[in-house]
Order: sequence, then C-alpha cells, then structure tokens
Amino acid sequence: MIEQSAAAAAGGRLEAVVRRRLTSIAKGRGEYRVSIREPAGVAVAVEPAKLVFDGEGRELEFRIRVSADTVKLSPGSARTEFGSITWSDGKRRVRSPIGFTWQQPY
Repeated sequence: MIEQSAAAAAGGRLEAVVRRRLTSIAKGRGEYRVSIREPAGVAVAVEPAKLVFDGEGRELEFRIRVSADTVKLSPGSARTEFGSITWSDGKRRVRSPIGFTWQQPY
C-alpha cells in the first residue's frame, strides 16, 4: 500500500512523487513494461517505463509522479478516485492500485 500526502493552496496543483521497488521472482532475464490506468482527474507518470531484470531476486526502483488540480468541495467533504499501474512481461502481471483523495477541511 502506498500512502503519500500532498497539499496545495486553494486553486493550486497537488503533486507527489513516490519511489518504489519491484523484485523479480523469475529465473533469468525479464523485461517488464508499465501500463497506467489513471484515476479520474489525476495525471500519473512512471519512470522508467520499462524495467529489465537479469535474474531472480534482483530489485529495481521506479518513480510514480501524480498530479491533479484542486477541486471545489463543500466544507468537510472528500472525493476519492482510483486507478492502477501494472507491470507486465507478456506472461505475468504485477498490479498496484492508486487512490487519490481530495479533502476540504471544515
């Protein structure tokens, strides 16, 4: 589970960057490409877009950048949208959900 907070002034843009690692469980070389299903109203970018593993147990790092404009909400309310990133080598898939919540304090 990824939990990362971001804040912006009214009318600003919300942005966050998180670093994550993926570990290969396959023997031998493996090449995984990312696909992104963005939460509504949120831009998501993953770098690098391809991870190349050279053996079992190998760990590689990637970065997820999310950004969204602030939304107008009534005091005390919240809005959450969901999406995901998926790494695939054509046979196997590794999926990580993404949740993005806008909150308006009282």
